[in-house]
Order: sequence, then structure tokens, then C-alpha cells
Amino acid sequence: MIRLGNLSAERDWGYAPEYAEAMWRMLQQPAGQDLVIGTGESSTVREFVQYCFEEVGVTIRWSGAGVDEVGRDERSGEVRVVVDPVYFRPLEVEHLRADPRLAAERIGWKPRVLARELARIMVRYDLVHDEYGSPDQVTDAEITARIGSRT
Repeated sequence: MIRLGNLSAERDWGYAPEYAEAMWRMLQQPAGQDLVIGTGESSTVREFVQYCFEEVGVTIRWSGAGVDEVGRDERSGEVRVVVDPVYFRPLEVEHLRADPRLAAERIGWKPRVLARELARIMVRYDLVHDEYGSPDQVTDAEITARIGSRT
């Protein structure tokens, strides 16, 4: 079971290798400047959780509200996600979404990986690795073998 805080918090979910590329591009400029790096799109924590479970063929159905909200596996009814107040942030920002237009204009950087694809990359990697590495190198055969061994 996964314990999370505010499921309604909206975040601009971005892919770290792309952010590193943006930083490199900034460092290539003749003068420093302030640029916002992000995807320009927001998804709630709840949506991101759904994207992750969908990658392994599990549909989450939500019920309840606030600290009583739970996410259940639609097929089995098993509770997969609960809200735990210990994970609430004292100074929660409800909505975070970057405006990366200036970065696109000044350094030619645009995000390619959005929230759904980021969830896919992260889950696929975690399914076949117990250590850090490159998630782009996970094959469909590895995923199928790992998912098949868990059912």
C-alpha cells in the first residue's frame, strides 16, 4: 500500500535528464539569465498515481474524501493508496505549473516528456531494477517478464 499526502496537489511533473539539458543550455549563454524550466502542464498527485498503476494494468478507483480517501484496485478491491496526514506539507502550494515559454525562446529548450510518459518511464525502470541507472534502456520483454512474475 502506498501512503501519500495531498492527492489534489497539482504539480508540473518533469523529467530530470531534460532539466539537466536545459541547465547545460543556460550555461552555454554569454550572460546569465533567469529562466523557468518545466513542462507547462500540471497533473494532480492522484492522476500521477493512476498513470503509474495503469502502466502495470491496474485501474485505481477512488472513494472517500480528504484523509479518508482511498484508491482501490478495480479488479480485486484491494486498497492500494491511502492518504496519510504525516505526508501533508505544512506550507502546501496547491497548484504548481511552470511557464517555460521564455526558455524555449531564449535557449531553444522545450520539454518532451510529460507526466504520463514520466510515470511510464519511472514504473518501467522500477519493475526491472533495484538500483539507479538509465530507464530508457528497459525493454518491453523485461517488463512483460517482470509483470508476469508478479501476477
